Amino acid sequence: MLSLLRAYGSDTIGSSTPVPHALYQFSHKNAFIVFPKVAGGFTAPRWLADLAAVICVAVCVWLALSMAYHFLAAIAVGTGLYEAEAWEVDLFDNPLAADSLLDFWGRRWHQFFRHQFLMLSTFILRALGLPASSPSILFLSFFFSGAMHTLGQYLMDPVPALLPVFALFLLSGFGCALEVMFKRITGRKVEGFWGRVWTWAWMLTTGSRDSPSSPSCDEEQTMNSQPPPGDPNLTVKVLSFNVWGLAIVSKDRRTRIQAIAEYLASSSYDIVCLQELWIYKDYEVVREEVQGNLPFSRFFHTGALGSGLAIFTRFPLIAAHALPYSLSGSPAQAFAGDFFVKKAAGNVVILHPVLGEVEIWNTHMHAAGEHPPDTRQAHRIAQSWQLANAVRGGAAKGRYVFVMGDFNSQPWSIPIAMMRDHAHLTDSFAQVHLSANSEISPPPSPAEALKVYGMTCDSPLNTYSAGKPIPENVLERGGKRLDYIFFRQPAVARRRPLLWKYKDEADGEESQGGEDRSGQGYIESGKPLQDSVSSAPSLRCVDSQVILTNRVPGRLHSYSDHFALFSTFAIDTPDKGKHARNASPQDEPSNLSHSNSSEPLMPILSQSKADPIGSNVYAVRDPFKRHSHSSNPSSPRTSTSSIPKASTIRSALGTLRLYTRISSHTSTSHLRICGLSFLALIGLTVGSAWQPKSWLQPIFTILAGLLGAAAVTFLYTGFIWGRWEVGLLTEVTEEMELELRVVEMEENVRR
Repeated sequence: MLSLLRAYGSDTIGSSTPVPHALYQFSHKNAFIVFPKVAGGFTAPRWLADLAAVICVAVCVWLALSMAYHFLAAIAVGTGLYEAEAWEVDLFDNPLAADSLLDFWGRRWHQFFRHQFLMLSTFILRALGLPASSPSILFLSFFFSGAMHTLGQYLMDPVPALLPVFALFLLSGFGCALEVMFKRITGRKVEGFWGRVWTWAWMLTTGSRDSPSSPSCDEEQTMNSQPPPGDPNLTVKVLSFNVWGLAIVSKDRRTRIQAIAEYLASSSYDIVCLQELWIYKDYEVVREEVQGNLPFSRFFHTGALGSGLAIFTRFPLIAAHALPYSLSGSPAQAFAGDFFVKKAAGNVVILHPVLGEVEIWNTHMHAAGEHPPDTRQAHRIAQSWQLANAVRGGAAKGRYVFVMGDFNSQPWSIPIAMMRDHAHLTDSFAQVHLSANSEISPPPSPAEALKVYGMTCDSPLNTYSAGKPIPENVLERGGKRLDYIFFRQPAVARRRPLLWKYKDEADGEESQGGEDRSGQGYIESGKPLQDSVSSAPSLRCVDSQVILTNRVPGRLHSYSDHFALFSTFAIDTPDKGKHARNASPQDEPSNLSHSNSSEPLMPILSQSKADPIGSNVYAVRDPFKRHSHSSNPSSPRTSTSSIPKASTIRSALGTLRLYTRISSHTSTSHLRICGLSFLALIGLTVGSAWQPKSWLQPIFTILAGLLGAAAVTFLYTGFIWGRWEVGLLTEVTEEMELELRVVEMEENVRR
């Protein structure tokens, strides 16, 4: 019964999509419950859900204990171990008839441990030299009873909230003490009709787990995740969270994963991306909990230990694949583990009722290289390049794209610049908080660092930050911003000005090239850009915040060593989007958001008169020559400067070239060590034949084994992996060089 309450109770139904077969739906934000199967959809206030939950729990405990008692009695009497007279008729004496708290707890509820706790309380009070009065004994007895029940709950899996049950017994002891004082003052017992009113008002009030007037931190976060009034399909609520789910290494993993799963089940997110969910059983725990509101999910398998990536969504999946990064750590760095887990990006394509096909990328990038020198982040630069190319490919198919996860990169780093300038992604948090990526001065408070600057890792507010070797400058900034939610619009139209140009003129205007078409061929002109996007919805981030910053309910630790990032996106129709952008200047992209993140859809080819290739609408000048002026303004499709992108690629190339030299040098060093190990192994093998002492033979054998293992290891890291890494670095470098050349050609065309 308790499992049913946990599955269908008021704290776990928080989405507009009902749990299958649920009797009611619950909304934390709007404080009401709805019974959809009742004619008209009966609506009631929130306190009714809490009241029903309290009554159900009490009745379940009552019936469960009574059933167990009668079952044991039947076995004991039936086997002849006890006489029937030795068993009481029942453990309970009709608790519903209680007309006072003393009557309820002292006679009508079961009396297990009652006398023991009373004796223990009396003994402790006398041992401390305190007066053993009735109120003191009662209060201390209830304290021990609450502690026992709390300990029992602590041993449960999953661990429920501990404070409400402990508070129930403490308040019950206080209520009994009030009744004793009432009798001493008035000379009358609490009883009769008003006694029943008092008893059940007290029990139901103190038994409620939450106060409707003061929601807890979890409820406030759930309230923030509720959709605004209107069509829920016109908003997209996205959550990204590194859950720190390493086996053995991660502290409190089971309780944290269960708490995260329960939180997600009580929320109404549309897309949830989790990182470091390494263990498949943990994924199954989350999947089962969120089945009602996030029925579609995918767990990604890469490397020897998996990718740790999982995506949950309420929209159906139509495609999915994993993109293992070509460069992901070195086998020589065994304890880092990145090479063996094979860091990757997980991708799913969902079918959204308004946006159509939407690509979702969930990634967890290489963890090393957060501090100088920059060559330590070479693998992460290569990963960002690989992911950015994949994102561009998805956008080129006409899909909206979300990219999120733990990038292990600060906002000013090359990998983030690569996502912004090459993939044309917009940082959702920076779009809402315009100063998020600006210089932090003076140092913010930890709470301000979360709210304004989006620090998700190494925050002083995180319990797992204690004891970590966090640099002082990171602590002064309130942590590090490593988690992001990026997005972009589709980009189907070709943006290469060397091949195509779309007219930026109204329909009906004559082409500037005239009618001279002799010997120049023809290209069908596209419709004007302002018409091509007339029916295309657009994404706009309206809210982004760091959440799950509180403790796990009933525990003293955080949900993870990271905090979660949550962003809400509005889907604007053309008319609504234009109005919203004009009316909400704070929603405009930040200075770090690339303008191409809102590129229009593919212009529809018209059947109108074609313009000749030689016309200046399609004029393509020599890209290798600089032009002082242009008689034809650039199309909006290509008018955005690529200088930031060129600068980003140049910085990345500088880092990769330097790291390639370092990698070659490291490879050579490992091969030398391999050669020395082989020589030492040969010398040791030959020398063992002339060693004079027999007890040296085991030592020689052990040393030979170690030298052989070292030789093979350094042969792999020096020759096989060394050449492998240099080859992959060279490939990425050549791809970037080609892209840089094209960007420079485009710049020359615009001049």
